[in-house]
Amino acid sequence: MTAQGDVLLRRSRHITQSVAELELLANNLENGWEPKLTIAREIVYPMDMLVDALATFQPQSRGTRITIIDSVISGTHDLIKDQVVDIAICGGVPPSGYISEPLCEIDFLLVCHPEHVLAQDPNIEDDQTLAQHLQIVIKDTGKA
Repeated sequence: MTAQGDVLLRRSRHITQSVAELELLANNLENGWEPKLTIAREIVYPMDMLVDALATFQPQSRGTRITIIDSVISGTHDLIKDQVVDIAICGGVPPSGYISEPLCEIDFLLVCHPEHVLAQDPNIEDDQTLAQHLQIVIKDTGKA
């Protein structure tokens, strides 16, 4: 086979594969399979757990395009209420009228430098004590 024939053969195989994938996608869409899925992930949810779930889904995905939106605090609930996402992973009960299921438990830890005054008291029990000190807070992505 000539070099030109080899190039044409490789290209025709690629086109044939693309046509087969397009036919499969059309069949999946006809059967109600979603062409795209948007997921809100509150940033406290471990990314490795989401990646593992998506890796499990991928062989059965039938060409579904997945978009992930990272959100914080009430921003996730806003995305749900505004119907921006198909699935939301949030750190709290979603707005009423939505089905939810716990995925995992996450423990939050207060951290400070070992020489900071707060490090001297291992049993901080009230928000008043914390309110007296500088806090670094990740910005809420909610509208309010």
